[in-house]
This record gives sequence, structure tokens and C-alpha cells, in this order.
Amino acid sequence: MDGKACLQDVRLLLSDMDSKAVSAIAKRCRYKGTGKEYTKESRLKAGYNDLIRSICGTGGILNRESRACDEKALAWLSSRVQAGVLVAEIKFKGQPEAYVDSIRSGNREAILSAITDEDAEKVVIKRVSDQCKKLGIDGKAVASFYKDVVIPLTKEVEVEYLMKRLS
Repeated sequence: MDGKACLQDVRLLLSDMDSKAVSAIAKRCRYKGTGKEYTKESRLKAGYNDLIRSICGTGGILNRESRACDEKALAWLSSRVQAGVLVAEIKFKGQPEAYVDSIRSGNREAILSAITDEDAEKVVIKRVSDQCKKLGIDGKAVASFYKDVVIPLTKEVEVEYLMKRLS
């Protein structure tokens, strides 16, 4: 597969994951931290660039059109990560007793442990991998990107939100 076709397939994959719903949620629930967004955005961009290199090789297409698509994909991914605010709120409302003491004591590790649902993470990774197969893309790289970048960043957003939830 040539680089341009590969990039189009990756962008199609990313755009096919209910981006409208995720963007709408993220706009309503935008996480406002203290300088954390830049770090998360940098890590997300680095992970995305690694993903593109993993799938398409190092001979990237550097024209204006592909950069614009990359920016849209990164914006969507950022919205996807920021949706962690809504997820955290739902988890908190479902079991506030599981979070209140940890929030008050500032115990981020306990909050991270409480929000982590490995079965749900496996479902997300499988859904991403299955979508890759439909598009004829090797899902290992994309699944790894979700496992190593998207899910951890989403959980960071959840923890940051919950740390401020009671203030």
C-alpha cells in the first residue's frame, strides 16, 4: 500500500469511530487543567506520528492536504481523550463512595485504580482492531496506539477531573 492510500485509510478509521458524538461530549465537558493540556497534546501527537510511521513506513507524505487531515485527526483524538471528563462524571455519580475519600486525601493512585476497568479497555481495543480489519489495516499498531496512548491519556483526564470534582 502506498503512503498516501495508507494515510487515507488511517484517517478513515479514526473518523469512523463516532467522532461527532465524542466531539459533542468533549465540547460540553472540556477539561481545564493547569498546563496539562500541552503535555497531553504533545504525547498524543507523538503517539499519532509513531502510529502513522508504524503503519505507513517512514516515507510520510508532507503535503498541505495530508497535514490538514493530520490536524483534524489529532483534534478528534484530543476530543476523544477529553471525553474522559464525561466518563469520570458518570463513574463518580454511579459510585461516589468509591472516590470521595481518595479525592479528599489526594490519592491519585487509588482514583486511577477505581476508574480502571480492564474489561472495558479490552472491548475498546477489540473494537478498534475490528474496525482496522474492515479497512484492511493491520490493527496491531492502532490497537497498540489506543492501549499505550489514548487510553492512558483518557484516564489521566479522568483522574485530573475527579481530583477537582469536590472543590
